[in-house]
Amino acid sequence: MGWQCNLDAMHIVALFALSAVAMAVGMLKSVPRNLFGVAAMVAMLSLGAFAEYCQSKAKEPVWNSEKQLYRARLLEVPQKRGTSVKVLAEVSLPGTVRYYDARCRGLVYLYFPRSVESDTLEIGDVLLADMAVSPPKNAGNPAEFDIESYYYIQGISGTAFVNTGGWSIEEEGNLTISMQALALRDKVVERYREMGLKDGELSLLSALTVGEKRDLQQEIKENYSAAGASHILALSGLHLGIIYAFLVLLLPLRSRKLLFVVLREAVIVLLLWGFAFVAGLSPSVVRAAILFTLMSAGRCLKQDSSSLSSLSFAAFAMLLFSPHLLFDISFQLSFAAVFSILTLAPPLVRLFRPEEHGRFYGAVVRISVMSLVAQVGTLPFIWYYFGVFPLYFLLTNIFIIPLAACVVNVAFVALVFSFVPLLQGGTASLLGTAAAAMNGFVELIAGLPGASFMLPPVGVAAACGIAGLLIMLSAGLLQKRWWLVAISLSGVVFFSLAGAVKDSCGVKGDRLV
Repeated sequence: MGWQCNLDAMHIVALFALSAVAMAVGMLKSVPRNLFGVAAMVAMLSLGAFAEYCQSKAKEPVWNSEKQLYRARLLEVPQKRGTSVKVLAEVSLPGTVRYYDARCRGLVYLYFPRSVESDTLEIGDVLLADMAVSPPKNAGNPAEFDIESYYYIQGISGTAFVNTGGWSIEEEGNLTISMQALALRDKVVERYREMGLKDGELSLLSALTVGEKRDLQQEIKENYSAAGASHILALSGLHLGIIYAFLVLLLPLRSRKLLFVVLREAVIVLLLWGFAFVAGLSPSVVRAAILFTLMSAGRCLKQDSSSLSSLSFAAFAMLLFSPHLLFDISFQLSFAAVFSILTLAPPLVRLFRPEEHGRFYGAVVRISVMSLVAQVGTLPFIWYYFGVFPLYFLLTNIFIIPLAACVVNVAFVALVFSFVPLLQGGTASLLGTAAAAMNGFVELIAGLPGASFMLPPVGVAAACGIAGLLIMLSAGLLQKRWWLVAISLSGVVFFSLAGAVKDSCGVKGDRLV
């Protein structure tokens, strides 16, 4: 990217111009056909580099850390925890005050002492606050979390503590469309509370249906991680697929006429994007919504859209809009899992011939294969970032995916019936029981002996090497080239032993975040 290669705007524009000329030449019949593809790839890289260059320049310079008056617009629902209130805000200097050697505008996390006044803060409020905004800095402790890189990727330029009495509300609740969506998500969570749901059931449903994970208890996160079901807590293509199947069931196609097909697909796509919007437009949800949109467009045009082409388009569009997503953990895990499923799952499923043994056998085979290939595809990232591998992930996913589908569907029915007094109690009780059963099952798996084991730490180069070895392993298994399987397995064992030796010697691998 631009900030890594020290390219300025002129170099990037020149690179794009050259690649555009090469693409034009590549369309001629007298030149090699590969020229167009290579030129197109370079053009896409230059577009991404230019977008990254613009964003990196927009983040310069840093805040001056001096206490002064700022104007802050709250961008999310304030998070009340213990003795403090935390909220993301767009901070700027008021009026025409500007500094050329310090930042004047940016996204900042504000921290307020818990009080009657701070508890009244709402999303969309505009404050005048006397505070000192500081850029994020690492503490310098060994093996600490790289908060500077994490905040940079998220587009957050600083943090500030606002004293009690050091702020006032200038304007109340002037919400943009995105703020209205977040406020609606908070109302859904509040509706769950009014239905009598609390603790683990409430936090699970909030994460599973609207992507609100701020209230998830640490114990639940650890249980789902140890059982190999962390992906259930993060909204992704799995959840949109459940909702899509539910909408298809609710809106059956009564006619094959093009008008009816277009109307049904349009309604389904609008509802999916509405759900994605309420869920905060996270990268995994946006990617899934784009894929389902392209699939629906293919049905309307009576053409089968390529899943890999749709996935590539989704990744390109998202990275062009926000290049920093390339270094976001959820983005990497989401696309790695989907890519693995699209490329490896179909041939592996065919090996078990599910169509010959009934629906139940076929469902078990498909869930098991998708869980396996998703775990294989994300293993380099899991190994690099977390260093933990869940042993019983296949057993977990065979049961947890159907359970999640039931919980999501029951949740939407319960939300609708929550406005009907006679039915509210029964549906809320059913929903709470389903969520408790899901948490209980995961806790049971996480408590089994050897549910998860620690992997030796690896650096960036080793993680890339492991990814290459897993590609070799997959190719060897699919093509029955056992020498490839033997080489790749030996390589994985080598990296494991090398990481264990490095860890015992106290040497740490480099980390991106």
